[in-house]
Amino acid sequence: MDLPEEAFGFDKWKEVAQHFVDMEQERPDQVKVVQFAHLNADPKGVVADLFRFCGLIFGVPTVDFIEQSRSKEGSDANSIYRNVRDDVAWKERLPKHIADTTLAEVGAGPLSRFLV
Repeated sequence: MDLPEEAFGFDKWKEVAQHFVDMEQERPDQVKVVQFAHLNADPKGVVADLFRFCGLIFGVPTVDFIEQSRSKEGSDANSIYRNVRDDVAWKERLPKHIADTTLAEVGAGPLSRFLV
């Protein structure tokens, strides 16, 4: 990683991701970590599971929202509207040395589940 902010951002991601993994292990009845790849692949199933975990009703309005949010592409980077696509673009968008470093540092450890 050539720029300090690149390494800092990655280090912060590792720190926060590990914190959530630890919380999930310490309080499995209160914390559920969801992998974006799973949410992206099966949004209705994953969200229904999250609703059950939280004791909420998974109903028609939520299903409609999920379907609408995946039916078109928003123009804003933070838009909730995203056409269905695989979550592997980061491997192609990031400079190779950063992607390689990310994969090497995460390795087969507990954070590897977040890298598809």
